Amino acid sequence: PEDFKLAAAHIEQAIKLDPKLKSYYLVAADIYGALPDVNSAIRILEKLGNEIPEATEGLYELAAFYQLAGKSDEALKTLEKAEAVFGMNENIGLTKINLLSETGKKDDAERIARKLATEFPDEPRYLMSLTSILNQTGKNKEAIELLEKYVSENSNSGYEKLMLIELYFKNNQLSLAREKTLLAINDPDIEVENKIVLLKNLESQAASDPGVMDDLLKALENLKKQEAGVPEIWLAGGDIYFSLKLMREARDHYSKAIQLGTKAYQAWSNLAILDAQLN
Repeated sequence: PEDFKLAAAHIEQAIKLDPKLKSYYLVAADIYGALPDVNSAIRILEKLGNEIPEATEGLYELAAFYQLAGKSDEALKTLEKAEAVFGMNENIGLTKINLLSETGKKDDAERIARKLATEFPDEPRYLMSLTSILNQTGKNKEAIELLEKYVSENSNSGYEKLMLIELYFKNNQLSLAREKTLLAINDPDIEVENKIVLLKNLESQAASDPGVMDDLLKALENLKKQEAGVPEIWLAGGDIYFSLKLMREARDHYSKAIQLGTKAYQAWSNLAILDAQLN
């Protein structure tokens, strides 16, 4: 930090000597961002705009610093300037959508998200942004329909499948959510960490609906076959069997998780409890 502070002092002096050199301001903003000193970064980029009104290079950075400082309105105005210069792009579009959504301007956020999703139908980030807003505004049915269409047309859509399952659960389409969860656990496009999350979601459902238990245990077995060396899977299995009071099965799973290197406290703690009960 001391080196950065010294560098900041030098670049500030350089700006005083040559206030019309744009690169000095951009370097200063980078230094203040690294410190981090958001207010000074904003000050120096605002000064760039005042000293050299035609300068556009720092607009993205200024908007980002405004956002970090919680100055959403200023960030949006700066992004509008950037859009006028560079046109709409992913950086501007997604940032505007997030800012508008955060400030409660859901209709404006939805309008931009729809425009981007329509103009760039092969770009999933815009679709996900739109479905997220639709979900926030209670338009779950439309969000589900959009995701179902995308997933049906794109085989490599692991994240979108996860979002769709989440919406099924939120929309109380539990049978469909469970069906898609079982398919997702066998899906090579979905990371094992996300599959474990799906498994735990099924476990939560099983707590209130015993009819889910067969699906839960089937999903656990499938996941173990796919990723037998992942300790978190065996840990999750131990928790499932422990909740079912199937003590030997729980102990076997916790032991395997520990053997594979888990550091999770509950594996050791529950294993000690189980050993005491079984012996």
